[in-house]
Amino acid sequence: MYTLMLILQGGGDPMPAWVGPTIAISVAIVAVACVVAFVAATLAAVALRHRLDAMSDNLSGLRQDVAGVLEGARRVTEEGESMVAMLKDEGEAYITTSRRFRKRLDHGIDRFSERAADLDALYEVVHEEVEDTALRFASALRTARLSTGIIAKVLRRRRRR
Repeated sequence: MYTLMLILQGGGDPMPAWVGPTIAISVAIVAVACVVAFVAATLAAVALRHRLDAMSDNLSGLRQDVAGVLEGARRVTEEGESMVAMLKDEGEAYITTSRRFRKRLDHGIDRFSERAADLDALYEVVHEEVEDTALRFASALRTARLSTGIIAKVLRRRRRR
C-alpha cells in the first residue's frame, strides 16, 4: 500500500489529495468484507456441525431402540418351547404386543425419513448460501482487479507524458 502511495505521489503532476484516502478506504472495505465472509462461513460450519451432532445422537438412540427390540424378539424366539403351552391364553396378548412393536418401528422409520429430509433441506440451504457467498467474493475480487488495472493504466499514461 505504501509503495502504491509513493508511486502515485512520485509521478510528475501532483495527485489530488482524495486519491490516497479513497484507496485506503477501498482496501479497508474489501478486508472487512473478507473477514465478514470468513466469519459467516465459520458460523455456518459450526451450526451445521451442531445439527449433524444432534442428528447423530438421535440416530444413535434409534439404533439402541432397534437393538433392544431385536434382543427382545430373540428372547421370545428362544423361549418359544415354553410358550407353546400358553399359546392359547397368551395368543391375543402376543398379537397386541406385535402390533405395538410394528407401530413403534413404523414411527421410528418415519422419524428417520423426516430427519433425512431435514438434513437434505439443510444441505441445500447451506449449499446455496456458500454458492452465493463465493459469487459475491469473486465479484468483489473482479472489481478490485479491474480497479487496480484502471489505476495502473492511468499511472502509465501519466509517466509517458
